[in-house]
Amino acid sequence: MGYACPDSGPGGTANCDPTQGGFFQQVYRAAWQLKVYRAFPNSYNYKPFQNNTIQWHPNASCGTSSVRIENWATAALYIYTPYRPNQAALNAGWGTGDGCSSYGNRNFYNYYRAWFGTPSGPPVAQELVAFYESLGGSNGFLGAPTGTASVYNNGGLGQGFQGGSMYWSNAAGASAVKGAVRAEYWDSGSWSGPLGFPRATENQIPGGGVVQQFQGGTIYWSHATGAYHVRGAIRTAYVASGETNGPLRFPIGRERSLAGGAMQEFQSGTIYWKHATGGVPVRGAVRSALLTSGGVDVLGYPMRGEVSAPSGGVQQEFEFATVFWTHASGAHPMRGAMRAAYVAAGGPQSSLLYPTSTESRYATGGAGQGFQSGSMYWHPDTGAHPVRAAVRKAFWDAGSIAALGFPLSGENSTPAGGVEQHFQKGSIYWRHDVGAYPVQGPALSAYQGAKGTGGALGFPIAVATRTADGGTTQRFERGIITVDKFGNARVAITASSPLARGDEQAAVEPPEDPGAEVGPGVSSEGEDDEGGIGEEALNQPHAAQ
Repeated sequence: MGYACPDSGPGGTANCDPTQGGFFQQVYRAAWQLKVYRAFPNSYNYKPFQNNTIQWHPNASCGTSSVRIENWATAALYIYTPYRPNQAALNAGWGTGDGCSSYGNRNFYNYYRAWFGTPSGPPVAQELVAFYESLGGSNGFLGAPTGTASVYNNGGLGQGFQGGSMYWSNAAGASAVKGAVRAEYWDSGSWSGPLGFPRATENQIPGGGVVQQFQGGTIYWSHATGAYHVRGAIRTAYVASGETNGPLRFPIGRERSLAGGAMQEFQSGTIYWKHATGGVPVRGAVRSALLTSGGVDVLGYPMRGEVSAPSGGVQQEFEFATVFWTHASGAHPMRGAMRAAYVAAGGPQSSLLYPTSTESRYATGGAGQGFQSGSMYWHPDTGAHPVRAAVRKAFWDAGSIAALGFPLSGENSTPAGGVEQHFQKGSIYWRHDVGAYPVQGPALSAYQGAKGTGGALGFPIAVATRTADGGTTQRFERGIITVDKFGNARVAITASSPLARGDEQAAVEPPEDPGAEVGPGVSSEGEDDEGGIGEEALNQPHAAQ
């Protein structure tokens, strides 16, 4: 076999060591030498898995050729017998070629073929040959076949190669799959899974990444995300959004089943699918609001993509809610009766502007939600109604729901100028020059009996205060209402407004400036004694994500 038998004898003849003769010794020592070559690859001239420059003959003037050595065994052969047989040596069979012929590797080839047959490797399936050759054949990225083709029960076939796999079906034709895309394809069931057969080889995506089309979907890959397939209605929505060049970018996971539908995550968003809604993307701060609110189990599936809203905002409709966002207010969902009332009032174009908090539930029933210029409250007995600006501040200062209950309606203009708003346990009255003050209990009954803001008393100019005997007193523009400890109310009318007389005793705190219409938003102060999250939380903006 040639171990310990160099061509160093007289006239270039074999100079064999007789102690290394015999089949066993030759095979054992050859295997030992292969291990030495692998252990010290940098100590030898020829290396596997790359192109090597190899002489034709010991005489350097005969020239060289470039040979790609594919494995360690072939590298060992060239290290031990470091010349490539030229065409004259190959044409001579076992005979003599020309003056630049070498015979060591040729003779090894001849012995191998005589003992084991022609070393041609598995054949490429006939259906794959043309496409294989178009990809460069064994010199292309696929390399040589690693096994014979497998014929599948649906009439298609597949074959493995050193650098990938090839597939063919009558419907899809021939194609190749490699690398991370092939790993995802195999993990997804290969040809018998939802993707079916490949329809084309992978294509480079500008900016990095690859994409490959299959009968039942598409696989996308990038260094940052790895490879994942997208299919069905989710793929339809993804393609419509611009695929990897759109706002969603690359997929970061496979499709997952949800109750009644499915979802798939992308670098910058999520696509949700349900039979009734189709595939719809949700992204950015709106997606964050959806997730923190309980996901599709609470808000339902998205009905359509986000759309532009006034003042640079966006909104997106879900089955049971609408999420509104601006940079100043953050993203917050609105649901149920409060959403219906808000939309009926004009949504972001209403005087409330955008929501600044999520809905808060109260322990005694009902809910509240803060806005840039007011709050919305709902109770099953009263419905949903907004409370705005100076009226809201008076509501909070009075003790909010614990003191006044839920609003029975929105604010209403009064014939005497200003506005009034009625609650379960009282009413609040406002006019720009006196401010907003609540009137409750027996005092409210007496005030309404005196025709309220249109009567002799005019508007309230202060909150009710406790008297020494356990009753209350409250001042109005042209009078006072006193309630004793038994709940008996007495109205006292003065000749003119205490404010007009400059009566120091009747002086009140400076009124709130109501601003446009009824007034701008005021500081979000106040307490919630009903077990909610606190009134200030109903008016705090949240940063957009």
